[in-house]
Amino acid sequence: MRVSAQYLEGVESWPITQGALEDAEADLVKKLKLLTESLGAHPAAAKPSAGCHTCAVRARCAAGWAVGEEAALVDGRGDAELVVQARAGDHGFFARSRTGAEIAVVYEAPVAKLLPEHVKGQVLRVLDGVWKETRTQLELKAWTQVFVVTREGDSDQTPG
Repeated sequence: MRVSAQYLEGVESWPITQGALEDAEADLVKKLKLLTESLGAHPAAAKPSAGCHTCAVRARCAAGWAVGEEAALVDGRGDAELVVQARAGDHGFFARSRTGAEIAVVYEAPVAKLLPEHVKGQVLRVLDGVWKETRTQLELKAWTQVFVVTREGDSDQTPG
């Protein structure tokens, strides 16, 4: 008995025993049950890891956000969770980081039109801003994504 894999350039085959196939089938039956249960959970369980900074849903995940924010700082990327301290103006506002540091968030007037209007007191998660002035100033660019955190682990995206 043999198993084969079809590729564009040809076929590869390997010998296999009936017992090995039965073992593989039994293993798949166990794994499929666990995976089906895992995929059925809503929302999915967070599994923070070193890969969180590349996760597409990180801004909506409280557990993964903290891991990813630390990795972003090491990599020099402008990701930050901020609590807005003052009403946003045409070119910026003051906020506090998760560590309590005061951050001046700045942007050009066209970017202001892409931001939420009423942000004072809200928690924002910023992806791909640009750090200035030894991380005391965060510039929002047209490509920066800003998420308003509505409740623990959940956020709404604001384009920007």
